[in-house]
Amino acid sequence: MNKISFVVTKNPNLLYLTTCVLLSLLLLALPGEVKSDFSAFIFRFTYAPFYALSHQIKQLQGVYQENKKLQQKVMELTLENSELKEEHLENSRLRALLEFRSELEYQVIPAEVVAAEPNRPLGRGSILINKGKEEGIKRNMPVLNLYGLVGKIEEVYPHRSTVQLMLDPDFRVSALDQRSRVFGIIKPHPGPGLLLNLDNVPLGEDVQIGDEVISAGLGGIFPAGLKIGIISNVGEGSLSKTTGYSGVFQEIEVIPSVYFNSLEELFALNIDVKR
Repeated sequence: MNKISFVVTKNPNLLYLTTCVLLSLLLLALPGEVKSDFSAFIFRFTYAPFYALSHQIKQLQGVYQENKKLQQKVMELTLENSELKEEHLENSRLRALLEFRSELEYQVIPAEVVAAEPNRPLGRGSILINKGKEEGIKRNMPVLNLYGLVGKIEEVYPHRSTVQLMLDPDFRVSALDQRSRVFGIIKPHPGPGLLLNLDNVPLGEDVQIGDEVISAGLGGIFPAGLKIGIISNVGEGSLSKTTGYSGVFQEIEVIPSVYFNSLEELFALNIDVKR
């Protein structure tokens, strides 16, 4: 017996084999009902956990696939919603353009911006529109949009034209304070930002922050009454650089009515032809 114990102790694999053989013989000797219960017991503690884990993995895979489908559906609905929103905005903008066009007393030539001048910051300089000489565009025609004066036609080609914006350093237009009727000259603000200056307004003239500035109608290019902007700052301290007058003028900053970084639909006015 001691010899058998020694052999088993030195060979554990032999012990496992012997145990399995004895269990097999025992199973063969047991009644059928006991075998069934014992097999169920073995299945419950050996195979069942792996089966449950496999089932959970399949469920997680199904959830993952369903989540991917839902994410795709959300993306499709988001894009569809964006398209519908853009169409709504486009329709609203077109209605506003038609109403605005009907209010103008001059012949109107609608145009769209196709390019900006590449060698200057956006909003300062010139832009290119998709209408030219063949569509009735002429040099120095005023150009505006729904919100006010944009600039004037600078160069004309058969089917293209360049527009000099109000923020161009060489742009000038006579203007007045709509409330007080004080005259001045609109030109670009020399500092940073998309601002204008109302120059040549002597000290003491009635100009206040919040007043609206419109075109004065002098010079034969721009008709009177076009919106230019809102006065945002009034100060003192500079001599006029555009006239020979030696008095001190107010420094008046104007926020343009037009947002020059998002120009799209424009109108060129033929002030020689009234509707």
